[in-house]
Amino acid sequence: LEARGAWLVWILGILGIRYILALFAVSPNLAWSCINIGHGLVTFYFFHVLCGSPLGGLEDDCGKYDELTFWEQIDHGRQLTPNKKFLTALPLFLFLIAYHQTSHSDSKYLLAANALTALFVLFAKLPFMHKRRLFGINSYSTFSFPSQETSGSGKKKPRRQKAT
Repeated sequence: LEARGAWLVWILGILGIRYILALFAVSPNLAWSCINIGHGLVTFYFFHVLCGSPLGGLEDDCGKYDELTFWEQIDHGRQLTPNKKFLTALPLFLFLIAYHQTSHSDSKYLLAANALTALFVLFAKLPFMHKRRLFGINSYSTFSFPSQETSGSGKKKPRRQKAT
């Protein structure tokens, strides 16, 4: 996202999907709703559910990012940066387009699905949700296997040597 033109590529990708849907004669209200809901689901999964290095270990990060989602890694965890503002405003903008297109139709279920998707995605991007895990999703337990057994007094017992 720090590369020049990354925002433009993101917007052109969304407009490209809209053009493909227009080629298949999908109505505008359904097309923008599909884009809004699809964008929300895909970005929520990749930004807020998956943990670890976004490049899948191609970088030599030595496990530094294993407990962080991609959203928490963007701009080194700083809040309210231009990249995070763009990625927060885009779902809101897509919702407004989908709302405008859907409000003129009779499909109230589609309008509700758009609203729920926008609320769900935008809630996860709020600064107070940084490094928070809801319902235990993506939470790392601090349990580790002890290297030596302990006795009832709390002192470590020496390990038995294997007979060779």
